[in-house]
Amino acid sequence: MKAYNLILTLYKSLHLCSICCCCTFFLIQTIFPCKRNQNFLQTFFG
Repeated sequence: MKAYNLILTLYKSLHLCSICCCCTFFLIQTIFPCKRNQNFLQTFFG
């Protein structure tokens, strides 16, 4: 039973980590957008 709990905890932490990674990636994409969004940024902040 302990091994099961360990695997479950590991899975939950990995799941949280992947969510955090996705959120970080989304934030980075928002702050440093791709090339296609640079024109929009230039008109907005230009």
